[in-house]
Amino acid sequence: MWEGVREALLNPNLIIEQVSKLQARQSAQFAAEEEIKEGEKHAINQIEREESRLLEAYRLGILSPQQLI
Repeated sequence: MWEGVREALLNPNLIIEQVSKLQARQSAQFAAEEEIKEGEKHAINQIEREESRLLEAYRLGILSPQQLI
């Protein structure tokens, strides 16, 4: 273990490289999570629009209450 610490202290570029890799992984993970959130928001908006269309069809008498079930 001490040899690893010694090597890191003598070569700070190793630490910089590892931190850069960690930041890149975290950034990629964040981007993936944001993409999932956007997909979920889109799906929710699509469901809400469909719900509005169905309710409007009911209000206009195009659909009966039984058809909404």
